[in-house]
Amino acid sequence: KFFPKKWSYVWRQGIANLFRPQNQTLLLVVTIGLGTMLLSTLFLVQNLLLKQVAFSGSGNQPNMVLFDIQANDKDSVAALVSRNGMPLLQQVAVVTTRVETIDGKTKQQDEVDTLTSKPRWVWDREYRVTFRDTLIDTEEIVEGAWVGNYEPGKPVPVSISDNLQRGMKATIGTKIVFNVQGARLETEVGSVRKVDFGRVQTNFMVVFPTGVLERAPQFHVVISRVGSAEQSAKFQSELVRRFPGVSAIDLTQILKSVDEVLGKVS
Repeated sequence: KFFPKKWSYVWRQGIANLFRPQNQTLLLVVTIGLGTMLLSTLFLVQNLLLKQVAFSGSGNQPNMVLFDIQANDKDSVAALVSRNGMPLLQQVAVVTTRVETIDGKTKQQDEVDTLTSKPRWVWDREYRVTFRDTLIDTEEIVEGAWVGNYEPGKPVPVSISDNLQRGMKATIGTKIVFNVQGARLETEVGSVRKVDFGRVQTNFMVVFPTGVLERAPQFHVVISRVGSAEQSAKFQSELVRRFPGVSAIDLTQILKSVDEVLGKVS
């Protein structure tokens, strides 16, 4: 009805071809469009990841993680880090626990009511928790009040992350019994934290106040930064020689591998 009959031959022929029987115009347009979208998406993701890689490896961002450090060796490992000219960015104790009951309900009792039951990972996972008296820069209290020191005679107040709160369907005051290497530890939720788990450092779903877990079986994690591949190789060589049980992850090598993979993909 609106065909431009007065237009030039080239335009009329081009538009007429859109309606030619068995023409492939729609297929070609969709194919080219999908191909363009795929390449644009890949390019965008590549740039976003490379920016994140560049940020993680720049400035004073940590790039060396040492873990499985026994309590007897923590001071010696920290001294070794300092002696090699590396900053001691973090040194934390890690205790392995499991959740036994939440508000008096065990996993079996919780699974009976399918409407209010909690995700299986809440019950099945091993929780690596820590204890300290202060917050760190990746944490922000969103509910309740932070308690850094335990007062004997009162319930043990723990701080949980907001994603764990959603999984547990917990509120301030929810009673949680943790099984710490066979010992039952009764706690209650004292605060909820928003945690940035994307940062290269130790972040925890559950944080205890000081004065509770100091004597529990634990290992330590040290976060530091190396300035060059030579410094990293020298430090790791001495670390393996003196502390063969300590594991080290050099994030600069991982970031370099990510960069290379993304380059090959692009």
